[in-house]
Amino acid sequence: MMLKIQVDLNLLRLTLRIPPAKIFSWWLQPQVFLLAGEATSFRNDTDREIAFRQESNFYYLTGCTIPSSYVLAAYQPGTSLSHTPSIELFIPKAELADVMWSVPPPSIEVAKEMHDVSRVDHPAALPAAIETLTKAFPEALFHTLPRRSPLFPILPDEYTELVLSSGNAAVTDLYLLSALHRARLTKDEEEIAAIKWANEISSRAHEVVMRVLGKAVQGRIEKDSGTAVRPLLPGEWLIEKEAEAEAIFVASCRREGSVRLFMTMLSPC
Repeated sequence: MMLKIQVDLNLLRLTLRIPPAKIFSWWLQPQVFLLAGEATSFRNDTDREIAFRQESNFYYLTGCTIPSSYVLAAYQPGTSLSHTPSIELFIPKAELADVMWSVPPPSIEVAKEMHDVSRVDHPAALPAAIETLTKAFPEALFHTLPRRSPLFPILPDEYTELVLSSGNAAVTDLYLLSALHRARLTKDEEEIAAIKWANEISSRAHEVVMRVLGKAVQGRIEKDSGTAVRPLLPGEWLIEKEAEAEAIFVASCRREGSVRLFMTMLSPC
């Protein structure tokens, strides 16, 4: 990712005719990224939650699926941070309302075991963490995702203002997104295994749908089979509409551990 930032800085130098020495000094500066995770959204004017999905770049960097989280990470070429960057994850504190109505976020201790990060805390500690970094690295360049774009979670201005008021530190949203796009093109063994696993789950789900359709064609499932005193079991379902095929497809994926589906199935309407 930092290599991509370096490439973008070189392009910027050529475009704006910035002296190479200035670009090189930017590259040697400590690099920090600050991202907000996705928040739980609701249907308009209701308390009905919309199915949550973490912002993809945030998930790529943290593996965290907890709504309303933040990540703050620091890297500096030529130091120990170039080998082991500092990564701090900030997750919401569990409130009584969370316990009453939904699954609460994990405790700090549990979250630390779940994520490969340097530290886990609550968002209330984020301003102090930013101040600590700006004091330790007064020349740091803070990277964010595009801050005025509706495509990404809102990063409150109070956090970037803390950076800008600290002295020589700067904030930019010019490089991080393109760097992440470049980094995410390369898959490691774990990511490749996850892609294969997802493909196997989807393939088997399509096969399940085809087998259920085949049973109906062979006359092994008839409409209204079963008794009138109980609901039909999955093995007795008859697919007559696309929605019914989708229900079987989703059920098959869920049974094998799929939490979210990019799409359900491809079929004519």
